[in-house]
Amino acid sequence: MNNLNRPKFFLIISFFISISLIVSCNNINFQNKIYGFWEGNYLNNTLILNFKNHDNIIITVRDNNSGLSNILNGNYYLDFSKSPMPLSITNIQELNHPLYTIVEFINHNSIRIGSFSPRWKLRNISFDKNKSIILKRTNIKELN
Repeated sequence: MNNLNRPKFFLIISFFISISLIVSCNNINFQNKIYGFWEGNYLNNTLILNFKNHDNIIITVRDNNSGLSNILNGNYYLDFSKSPMPLSITNIQELNHPLYTIVEFINHNSIRIGSFSPRWKLRNISFDKNKSIILKRTNIKELN
């Protein structure tokens, strides 16, 4: 490589390193934003997801007619490097299978979640308007 091309080469390499750092730091920023309570409605049910530290999740599904709730406890993995982000919920004590879906941030206080699937290969890879759920961040401290 001649001396005239060296600065151009280093400029290109620096640019790609900078972009990589920005993208990876942006993913870390989203990881902290998922923690907390998210609530939305779907098919006359209220869905509440509580993303806790250490990959624990509590899912509450409340029937709006009867007021009865089902609560699921498990572990989650959210792949922040992909878009939409695949969400895997495993080790669910109340079910004999895991749950898989996709998630995307709409803004800081809203996420869109796809329909749940019991198998990873059957999960959605894109959002269906009729089957996706919009969840809003809430300030719930404890659920009954």
